[in-house]
Amino acid sequence: MLNSCDYREIAHKKLKGHLGNWFTAMIIAAFISLAISVLTQLISGGSSIFILITKGEFTFDALKELISKNSTKISTIIATVADWLIIMPLNFGFFKMALDNARNKEVSSGSLFYGFGNYIKVFLLQTITALLVFLWSLLLIIPGIIKSYSYAMKPVYTHR
Repeated sequence: MLNSCDYREIAHKKLKGHLGNWFTAMIIAAFISLAISVLTQLISGGSSIFILITKGEFTFDALKELISKNSTKISTIIATVADWLIIMPLNFGFFKMALDNARNKEVSSGSLFYGFGNYIKVFLLQTITALLVFLWSLLLIIPGIIKSYSYAMKPVYTHR
């Protein structure tokens, strides 16, 4: 039976020579996530807080007024849509890179965009998974949590 040191050694051997690809993919994904976050804040008026601070006009009354304009609701909706449309396929790309690395296949940072090539499949899988977790959560909270963990590896099974 293998112990943790053996698994660590196996992982180091598999990653050897591929760290540059992983680092590039992580930097690309981080910049995309950052851009989505900044755009979400700009669209929803989140930058208004920074404007008030720089002008020296920041008060709690001004903050209450900004919150009352429903900017947080708009931001939440935009962030959720951006997550479903952009971040979700990127996550599938990370799964593809990890599986290719584990299967000793060629790993490239271009695999990060694998989910965009199979967009319908990715979108349907995530939508059905979210719906099933929601329905399980209607029974009680605990079954929903259990099912969310059981469905967490669904992207791995789609890459068989």
